[in-house]
Amino acid sequence: MGITDYFVSKGATEAKQGKNSTDIQQNEILTFPEMLAGPTGASPRAQFTIGETHLSSDIRTLQGHNEMISAGKSDFKDPQFIVVNYLHDICLGNGWLKLVDPLEPCVVKMNSKKGNEIGYRYLPACDEIAPYSFVDCAARFLRSDVCVRVSFPVIHAILDILSSKGTVSLDADHNIQIIETVADLQWVRKSQNCAFIRNEKSLVCWADSVQEVTGFVRNLENKMVDYVWKKGNAVDVKGEDYVPRVTFASVFQSSSESDVGSEGAVEIIGQNAVSQVSISEKSSDSSTHSDGNLNEKKNLDLEQQSSERPVIYIHATVSAFAITLVLAWAGLQFAQVTKEIRAEGNYLILLSLLMVLPYFLFTSFFASSVMSTLLYVFGPISQMNKNSYSYSVHKAPRLKAAHGSLPHVTIQCPVYKEKLESVIKPTIKSLQAAIRTYELQGGSANIFINDDGLQLVDRKEALERIEYYEECGLGYVARPGHGVNGFVRKGRFKKASNMNYCLHISKLVDTRFHERLELIENPTPKEESGLYLKILEEVVREEGKCWAGGDILLGDIILIIDSDTRVPEDCFVDSVSEMEQSPEVAIIQHASGVMMVVGNYWEKMIAWFTNMIYFSISCVSGNGLTMAAFVGHNAFLRWSAIQELAYIDEDDGRTKYWSESHVSEDFEMTLKLASLGYTIRIATYHDGGFKEGVSLTVYDEITRWSKYAFGCAEIMFSPFKDWWKGKIFARLFFVFLNSHISLPCKFSILGYMGTYYAIATSLIMLVANYFIVGYYDWGYSRVYIDAMKVFVSVMVVFGCATQVAYIIGRYRIYKHSIYTMVLEFRYSILFSVFLGGLSWHMIVSIGSYFFSLNLQWGATAKDIDDSNFFKELPKAIKNYKFMYILCIFLIAGMIALAFFVPYAFQIRLLTCALPLGWSVASHFLSPIVLNPQLMTFAW
Repeated sequence: MGITDYFVSKGATEAKQGKNSTDIQQNEILTFPEMLAGPTGASPRAQFTIGETHLSSDIRTLQGHNEMISAGKSDFKDPQFIVVNYLHDICLGNGWLKLVDPLEPCVVKMNSKKGNEIGYRYLPACDEIAPYSFVDCAARFLRSDVCVRVSFPVIHAILDILSSKGTVSLDADHNIQIIETVADLQWVRKSQNCAFIRNEKSLVCWADSVQEVTGFVRNLENKMVDYVWKKGNAVDVKGEDYVPRVTFASVFQSSSESDVGSEGAVEIIGQNAVSQVSISEKSSDSSTHSDGNLNEKKNLDLEQQSSERPVIYIHATVSAFAITLVLAWAGLQFAQVTKEIRAEGNYLILLSLLMVLPYFLFTSFFASSVMSTLLYVFGPISQMNKNSYSYSVHKAPRLKAAHGSLPHVTIQCPVYKEKLESVIKPTIKSLQAAIRTYELQGGSANIFINDDGLQLVDRKEALERIEYYEECGLGYVARPGHGVNGFVRKGRFKKASNMNYCLHISKLVDTRFHERLELIENPTPKEESGLYLKILEEVVREEGKCWAGGDILLGDIILIIDSDTRVPEDCFVDSVSEMEQSPEVAIIQHASGVMMVVGNYWEKMIAWFTNMIYFSISCVSGNGLTMAAFVGHNAFLRWSAIQELAYIDEDDGRTKYWSESHVSEDFEMTLKLASLGYTIRIATYHDGGFKEGVSLTVYDEITRWSKYAFGCAEIMFSPFKDWWKGKIFARLFFVFLNSHISLPCKFSILGYMGTYYAIATSLIMLVANYFIVGYYDWGYSRVYIDAMKVFVSVMVVFGCATQVAYIIGRYRIYKHSIYTMVLEFRYSILFSVFLGGLSWHMIVSIGSYFFSLNLQWGATAKDIDDSNFFKELPKAIKNYKFMYILCIFLIAGMIALAFFVPYAFQIRLLTCALPLGWSVASHFLSPIVLNPQLMTFAW
């Protein structure tokens, strides 16, 4: 039984013996090796093409291995052979092969790849590929596009300086691993892209292109010369041994080679790729390195290095003025009520006081925006260039490998049905570059894919995903589809339940692994790897439903990202250093830039709005907001803090971390962390290096706002069915009110949530206003504020004043180009149309919550397919048919009341028709004019 048999649990033997189905049925038991092999059951193989020697074309097997070796004729017209020759000449010309045996191959280039069959070319040529030779190990264990082995005097000098095994620190950012023999390539940290071999006194480097590998070797050569020159200050870091659990080596080992101590033999024949994580660098519970061991190793008090972070009170002052403004408006209303009672004796007007609380909720954000506008233009800005309690604009002092092991980082990436080539692969490539940098700095990291679509996509795509995960050494867990064999995917928005399921599997494997590892005295890397594989197999079989593979254990720090994310190449060490120095911080949320995908006017508008949102979040945090916003991605989480939030789900008895009963699971986690005394900090020092995708269609953006509105409703109120029990307000709302979040921060959050209620009720109030003002223009109470006044106020403040303030604020703080920002002002007009057309969708979303209707949301699109007017118009009408029926009804009614009814019943006042007309027109036009594809007339 091998690791690649893990993708199904019970009945795998029967599947091996009798299944040749062309499609993966959800209820069918099928093992992954069969899927790879196809109907013929052919075993996967690795091919090697010899550089300059033509051998027999017959396929033959090396003794003791399972890979197949094929020989091919050299041809200088072959581009692959030319590239190998070119790389070999570069190495010779730079003197990198001075001390390499001239008869031994030292340059390896991937020649072809077809499924799981990979061909390689190499130079110099040789007649025999010996087991565990450089070519053999590079092909089986590294599987990179290009790999070279170099040896020159400076390498000998460095390896002579160092004693025992460990890591050579060429500088703070280049901690190079050292292995004893070339056979140990199976245990290397693959993301480092290089390793010293002690017994050969050589350096092996691998990369995805000739330019990368030559540049890397050249850079290391300079670092090594500097190191030898300063050898008196050289540091031999003897860190904890690196022991990956899942390797390519397992494909070719026999069961006799993989005995696991007292646990018995386990056959390791899986395809899972090399993992970049050390067993000894992780823990199975919340007592991680950051809780004690790592701090004991540090001889440097980093907390003293980092200046104490002050608490800024500017945000509190702004909130106080905003509250004063709201109370002043409310006071004017009270005064008007008093005047009318005195003048007319109409005590029924006191009923208007029932609107005070909704009025406070609706206007809080408006008042905050007014005060923030003044702050951006006239307020201080020096605090935006200083680190404070919940704001980091400068990097913390970096931890260094010389002070102890750096915390292990796990990148958790939930995915669904996104395309592998255009979405997932670019994200993984960005992560691999960051991991390489972090490992060279002395840290370690692994990628944990929570694939919620793997068991839902077709057979071909599932195989492509799994092969890619294994090739890149990614850990992954995939649960079955909703309703498959009775399985339930809980939650209206499935991201939380997906992560909970994957964390549950990871936790089970972690706990059992560490329990059994303690029973083995001085385990070898092979024993640890075999033990891990055996436990992973056990857990998956017991689960009976999931697919899993690779390294799925968690480190001290979790970086949670979306599937369409880009991260800076050097970002891990800064975030983990800050978290180590600030134990009160549970989450560091990074301000993100926007990753443009299609570049049309819609995406540019949403990118502009997203940048405005992150600018606002950064400003309020820099001004003293004590709890920064957590947006659910591009954030580093402290795993020990998340485990403190664990709860037992009564439905299935499992330990879970994210709320599956809330759409706003990130806000729910924020509240629970705050109740435990943790805080959330926003970091801007990467200057937009973290990039996220935005909604590519107006449909996705409307869905996103609807989901947020639903989340605000479930945070504040209970459904109507619970009101008769006296449960008007939700339990989470009381948690929020009783939390350790400061009062100014609570006011800001209430104002934010109130905005969704204000947008949702706007259409209803505009219809009511149309009749109130139209028929009782001078007869209604002066306590009532007509919609025209509100409409003008909103347009002036949000459509104009805040945009000008943002331009001035960004210029003052970041020195952005005023010309560029003024050009972006045009997007505010389009966005006004979008906001004007949201009310109906908010009513549907919030109404669905209050009436307990089953409203669910899927994942947003990460890429976009070509379309045109004739496809998009029917789609828009179908998606929003009830909204269009309402719009047509309102338009017809307004026209009829203006021209086709008796004069006494006509409504022609602009003050009542304009606000409603704007809202109806925005609803009608936003799915059309904000859809670039619908503007495409193509056949």
